[in-house]
Amino acid sequence: MRTPAAGPLVEDATHQSPAFFSSLADFAEDRQRPKSPLKPIPYTFPKAGSDTAGKHRFSVCHDYGGGYSERDDKRGYTFHWWHLLDSFVYFAHHRLSPPPRAWTRAAHRHGVKMLGTFIFEGDEGAQDLLKLLGHSNEGGVPRFTAASLSTASLSYADSLIDMCVEQSFEGWLINVEVPFVVGHETEQMQVMVLWLQYLKKQARSRIGPQSVIMWYDAVNLLGVEWQNELNEYTLPFFKVADLIFLNYWWREKEIEDTTTQVAEKSSMIEMDQVYFGLDVWGRGQFGGGGFDSWIALDLLDRVTKSSLHKVSAGSSPNAVYSVALFAPGWTVESLGHDLTNPKGYSEWFADDAHLWIGTPRLPDAPTPLAPVGKREETALVAPAAIDNANRTAQLTSLASALDTSLDQSFKPLSNYARDQNRPPSDLNGSFWTCFSRGSGFGFFIDGKKKATWDKGWTDLNMTFPFPCLAIPSTQEAIKTDLVEDEAWFGSCALNIESTRSETIQVPISATDIPLSKVHGARIKFMWKESSSPLQAELGLFATDAHGPLRLGDLKSSEGAEGWHAVSAQIESDVDTRITSCGVEVPGGSRILVGSISILAGDGSIAVTPSITGVQWASSGERIEWQIDGANPSDDCWTPALLALMYIVWYTRDGEEPELLGATSDEFFALKRSDFPDTTGRVGVQAIAIDGTLGPMALG
Repeated sequence: MRTPAAGPLVEDATHQSPAFFSSLADFAEDRQRPKSPLKPIPYTFPKAGSDTAGKHRFSVCHDYGGGYSERDDKRGYTFHWWHLLDSFVYFAHHRLSPPPRAWTRAAHRHGVKMLGTFIFEGDEGAQDLLKLLGHSNEGGVPRFTAASLSTASLSYADSLIDMCVEQSFEGWLINVEVPFVVGHETEQMQVMVLWLQYLKKQARSRIGPQSVIMWYDAVNLLGVEWQNELNEYTLPFFKVADLIFLNYWWREKEIEDTTTQVAEKSSMIEMDQVYFGLDVWGRGQFGGGGFDSWIALDLLDRVTKSSLHKVSAGSSPNAVYSVALFAPGWTVESLGHDLTNPKGYSEWFADDAHLWIGTPRLPDAPTPLAPVGKREETALVAPAAIDNANRTAQLTSLASALDTSLDQSFKPLSNYARDQNRPPSDLNGSFWTCFSRGSGFGFFIDGKKKATWDKGWTDLNMTFPFPCLAIPSTQEAIKTDLVEDEAWFGSCALNIESTRSETIQVPISATDIPLSKVHGARIKFMWKESSSPLQAELGLFATDAHGPLRLGDLKSSEGAEGWHAVSAQIESDVDTRITSCGVEVPGGSRILVGSISILAGDGSIAVTPSITGVQWASSGERIEWQIDGANPSDDCWTPALLALMYIVWYTRDGEEPELLGATSDEFFALKRSDFPDTTGRVGVQAIAIDGTLGPMALG
């Protein structure tokens, strides 16, 4: 995040590689350039919530605004429902679209795997596919060798995994939407399968068990013919990948065919490896997409259950396929919201929340546009071979299924997703959130607004776990929402209003924090009365999988700007894991919750970090520093063990420091020539892992 006072971003200050690559030639050229090491963004497997039976793994393929549209001087689209996802694909129509590090950091904070996109479209894509498969093209005539991997093919695969390792993401969606050369399809398909197999092997070896290679249902043994199902034509490619993303034109027949294929290959295929695509834009999608996306999921569930019963009577009634949701940014692009003004943003967030978690749309919300106008490099088409003899019967069956769905009321996507994947603890076994959505119109530090933007700001690095147990509220007479007129840190706070007469527990965050029976853990909330002073103390609670945990040593203190800190020691007689936390709200009160931290032990691991060596880089285009701490000798130590992020200021004698921005890196892009005042200095503060602001170091 950077404020207007910092000036525009100096692109070369953080340059490693281009954001994306339009061709394999561009990619190969970039791989020859030396690169400075990037700070790792660790990934930890999350724990799922308790309600997973019959629920789907969800992957989101974002495809928003052409990709790479986030700006630090403009509020834009961000994603908030990470707790419902298993993976996220950063999608754009470039040859290679690696995810921006900010998106990867947001995903990893929630235990979500991040993938880039490797896509072949159009004539240039066809030429690049020849290069990938190691075929020469001398004089415009393709020349093919035996079905084996060339040095060039291996090099491209290795480079893809190099990029994953360097930039800390988990793998790739492979999307081939160009035909193989006529007369040489067999050789090319064989090499394609071998290449996928090699790519997956390298990913598992170098990235780890979390690596993912996802194959999109476009090219198969018939050529470029979207099958919309797993069948004998798509199976050879899926077998050498981890997952398959089926095209969106599936109906009852395709679900049944896929189930038959899975049953026949049950020794090698798990159902949740098969992702049924769902296009929120509704292009060819059963049910029409948009706010009716649930209709397709309803069909998927009902037909899966009935077809499983037919092919395998002993199968689990809770067995389900996974879902790949394409372009949920429909809530912005189709509904026409302007996110650069507070009213437009509020309207959009209400619509997005309605789609995902079922909260109401705002009054007078716009009517969704027809699902047209979305950019498509290649039009989606139905399979070339259709059994016309069965078409009438199939349409009759589908009409009946649609009527059944329409008789029901709207359902949000969360009804179908696995229950709250719990954000994993960080490297210290700790947890912190301020509920920031990665964007805003202002920025607060210790309860005071330090900067404002006319059109807002966007920085996914500032995304922290959403209060998924509080919003939507499931309790009578309890209202919850995020507000932006006040905050403890970042751009928003959780507002809780109770019209009940008695004190009630309000769960806020799902967690997965180790709790030692010997050392316990320290939980702390920053909160504020939003109306009149409370008539009773604000209470805290935490749970594990078995129920409430003991809390002792309750402490309260006053913070800045009317905020309060309340903390307690969480205790247990056995080693366990903290699965949720929240507050006990007195009846008839309205409060704001600004942040939550949970630290292993008594909280003493949150040493307030100090900054040293603040100085301008030799280029004069960024400020750099080091974090002062007793670095452990092992290779796992990173500054993230001590600091959540850093706050950058500009200071002048006798004046209040001016906020320049916040960053997760040990540098911040600034142009030295923009700060010619010799009496001014750049200052940096670290934020400890419990959210405490450290001392300022001046450069």
